[in-house]
Amino acid sequence: MNSSVLIVDDEKTFTDSFVEALKNSHARVEHCYTFQDALALLDKNEYNVCVFDIFLPDGSGLELVKRTMDMLNAPEVILITASNLNSDFMEQNLKEFIFDYLQKPLDLEHALKRVKNAAEKQFLETSRRFQAEIEANKIRIVGNSPSIRNVCNLITQLADVPSPVLITGETGTGKELVARAIHFQSERSAAPFVTVNCSAIPEELFESEFFGFERGAFTGAQTSKKGLFELADGGTLFLDEIGEMSANFQSKLLRVLESGEYRRIGGSGIRYSTARIIAATNRNLSKEIKSPGKFREDLYYRISVVQVHLPALRERREDIPILTRYLWEKLSKQLKRKVEFPGEDWLRKLQARKWPGNIRELANEIERVLIFGKVNNESFQSNPMSIFSEFSNTEQQVVPLEIVIRQYIENVYERCNRNKSKTAELLGISLSTLKRKLRHTKQPDQLN
Repeated sequence: MNSSVLIVDDEKTFTDSFVEALKNSHARVEHCYTFQDALALLDKNEYNVCVFDIFLPDGSGLELVKRTMDMLNAPEVILITASNLNSDFMEQNLKEFIFDYLQKPLDLEHALKRVKNAAEKQFLETSRRFQAEIEANKIRIVGNSPSIRNVCNLITQLADVPSPVLITGETGTGKELVARAIHFQSERSAAPFVTVNCSAIPEELFESEFFGFERGAFTGAQTSKKGLFELADGGTLFLDEIGEMSANFQSKLLRVLESGEYRRIGGSGIRYSTARIIAATNRNLSKEIKSPGKFREDLYYRISVVQVHLPALRERREDIPILTRYLWEKLSKQLKRKVEFPGEDWLRKLQARKWPGNIRELANEIERVLIFGKVNNESFQSNPMSIFSEFSNTEQQVVPLEIVIRQYIENVYERCNRNKSKTAELLGISLSTLKRKLRHTKQPDQLN
């Protein structure tokens, strides 16, 4: 029984013998004797099965049941009581929330069997939930060009090895999608895929975000918080835009990658993460490591055991027709817009463009056509303000203002060759506001 079990009972003799029997069954067991200690353990750890005595010296096991109900991966709960719980009480209060209850004096063999059954039930339900998430995150990489076929082959080869992967390519080529494809095709697919944009985290918050912190570690730390390495344990941690990471934190990250060990801020105990690292960058890190203060050479070689390079869209123009049709169908459903596909002439024009924003820019172009109901060949590119004249006066054609603003910002950003400072200046907003707006823009979740 390879499960994690928490036993909470103030009857020390029974608890110790129960814990020993569970360990002999190959379960990972933690135990305590009080309500408060149980709360502390539930706050820090996840369990497959929890066994609570209803009557504890400083609280009630029923309150602990409520605590488990709020957990993301809720454990199965078994209650222990010295008195008989009648069926009416069970039906009205507990049946929905607990797996079973056991009455003292306990038959140890029977108790072990019920814990095992509860662990199996929790495993099956968790597996079904993860499977549903996997189905919802099906990754489709569309394209027949040699470069994309090579990427697909690499994904298959890399899926079931734990080696770090560095994904390179221009902005908008689908680096996060490839990272997700590697994760969801691997044996880690049922474990978390945690993504972080390294450029969006202020340097002073890097440690708390990656390593977590203990309650009281600093002013405002009213509760403990898990860091990214802990959240991704057993799964994949995707470090997007790793080239933007400060030199100071690069050294701290390197130590974790080499040993897997880290400490929460304010904590004394060493923690260990088995998260697989997949990083992505649009920079040429192999050149930057040669410039002092840019990117650490030792970290570069640690994260780039294997590299996957994604071609720019202009380098795979033969994929644009199939990619466009796929995104057209996908975005039509998302926007709930029924618009006739513009045709082959439009596809040829799309193939002739340079696409500095790659797939993201293509998706934005398709979304604009779906919003306006027609192809606008010149006016939109020459005059960004023309976006507002594209709407008809009929109520059916009105599009939410959020979409219009988002498309306008994206268009100006592309016209400025994705220069954030210039874009912010033209729009008359601060650089931080622009970065926030760009983070919230919808991005195609498929590399095609």
